[in-house]
Amino acid sequence: MTRPLRLFPLLLCLLLAGCNTAAAVGERPIAVGFSCTAQGTYHGDEVAGKIERSSAGLLSFTLTKPDELNGLTMTWDGQTVTLGMLGLEWSLSPEKVPSAALGKRLLQALDAVVYTTTEGVLTDDGRRKTTGEAEKGVTYTLYSDPKTGALLSLEVPAEELQLTFEDFTKI
Repeated sequence: MTRPLRLFPLLLCLLLAGCNTAAAVGERPIAVGFSCTAQGTYHGDEVAGKIERSSAGLLSFTLTKPDELNGLTMTWDGQTVTLGMLGLEWSLSPEKVPSAALGKRLLQALDAVVYTTTEGVLTDDGRRKTTGEAEKGVTYTLYSDPKTGALLSLEVPAEELQLTFEDFTKI
């Protein structure tokens, strides 16, 4: 074998080693520019609602469950948190919202996904699993569709939060 041909396998290995490994785990989770429905549990209580998110730091979550809070809308715009229900609205500083509040934990986890460099891993059942820290000591696990990036579920064990996402649409 001539010298240039002997180098070909080595060059091929070097080129392949430099390829982006993101393809191995599929599309990154879509953490901005989407709407979906969510249902699950939060501290043992059943929760459900509609989520809309246009960019990092922004989130609107309209609850349908628990029944007592059906219609409550929580909106984060980066400056204030606005709560609305039955035609009444009130705004407050995000710092005044307890750190363990449902919407705040959801916002933190989604923002963490936006800013993370973690590539995630493929699970045995074919989902992409991304883990990280939403805030010091508060970890999350987000599962998404590796083909589309659509969110499938979110777990925040420290807050006993488990959500599954359906009707996922890019906006």
